[in-house]
Amino acid sequence: MANIRTRTERNHYFKFNNTKKRYNTYGRQIDVKGLFIFLYMFCYVLVEEILFSVGLDYGFNIYKLLFALAAGALLYFAGVAPKNHKIGWGIQVAGIIAVGTVYISQFVYVGIFATPYMVASLSGTGAAMEFFGVAVNMFFKKWYISAFYVLQIVIFFTIYRKAHKTWEKPKEIFKYSLLLFVIITVASIVCPIAFARNLNGAGYYILYEHIPVSSAKQVGMLPSMLLDVKFNVFGISEEYDSENAGIDHITLEHGDENTQTETQEESPQEDTQREYQQNVLPIEFNMNEENETLLDMNEYFSSREPTMENEYTGMFAGKNLILITAEGWSGFVIDEERTPTLYKMKTQGFDFENFYTPIWNVSTSDGEYVATTGLIPESGVWSYTEIADNSMPMAFGNQF
Repeated sequence: MANIRTRTERNHYFKFNNTKKRYNTYGRQIDVKGLFIFLYMFCYVLVEEILFSVGLDYGFNIYKLLFALAAGALLYFAGVAPKNHKIGWGIQVAGIIAVGTVYISQFVYVGIFATPYMVASLSGTGAAMEFFGVAVNMFFKKWYISAFYVLQIVIFFTIYRKAHKTWEKPKEIFKYSLLLFVIITVASIVCPIAFARNLNGAGYYILYEHIPVSSAKQVGMLPSMLLDVKFNVFGISEEYDSENAGIDHITLEHGDENTQTETQEESPQEDTQREYQQNVLPIEFNMNEENETLLDMNEYFSSREPTMENEYTGMFAGKNLILITAEGWSGFVIDEERTPTLYKMKTQGFDFENFYTPIWNVSTSDGEYVATTGLIPESGVWSYTEIADNSMPMAFGNQF
């Protein structure tokens, strides 16, 4: 090599050894198989996350990039760490299948229900199977995304498998791959906590609260599911301090004159002869309660100042109630000729405009739970199942 001096000679020296499958240039060897194995496994989760985010318009940011690369580095390290080739291959097979299954299933699920499924709600997959036909349609509707998911798996079990089986691992690969995994993992956790702890930032969803859609948009689908386990399975969270988190106070403006209803509802004429009473239920609070939680509740509720009756109190006494849970509701269905009853309800009844509807974690069921009980559902569980044996005197069913 020392005798190679001209550019032509150097170009001719660059050669490919077919037996060892290595490039040799200026005395340095580039392990083609090793490079392919590294790039494929290192970027596998990243490609999955990009497909998921692009296919569902979830956006992409630096924190998703870091978390995806950290997961890919873990898969790579798990495959090259064991001395036995078959063990390393088996670990990577399990990892690839698990990650691919999560992303494909979440991709289809979000496409149907507009929210990711949670780990705790996996017990209800039997009910979700009623939408199997819809899931298949969703999978083929975005065939170009689905095809890339399938292509990655095909490449893994064909080209990657052949390369991994005959690859001669360098001795230093263990420590280098471990070091890479540690560096990227630390960066993926430290960066969002240090630079994005504000409300709705990636750090906020790592430390304080798990909101499936927002969390998946900020940190990625796979980290969001791990955070689901952290918050809802192990109950690990911190109390959010908005004053120390640099949060600006936000003033919400509730529309303008153009957003008002066609016919404003007039308040009923106040009966000046009527004597309004306090809204007090005949409840005796036990101050000798031994259960500390119940005692705290008794002390709190018994000390609350009751509200007063007003001109609306008792307006619907003796009337029936029809409750409609309209998932995916749109005001376009209200038409004076085509839907006269809905039109009358909107223009002559109570029309509440300054409100928002959250995307509940268990979708339709949680929405109905809120409407019928007046309670906020607990994240990560099937709330109706959890209260099945509870006394619910204030729920609609018991009120009527």
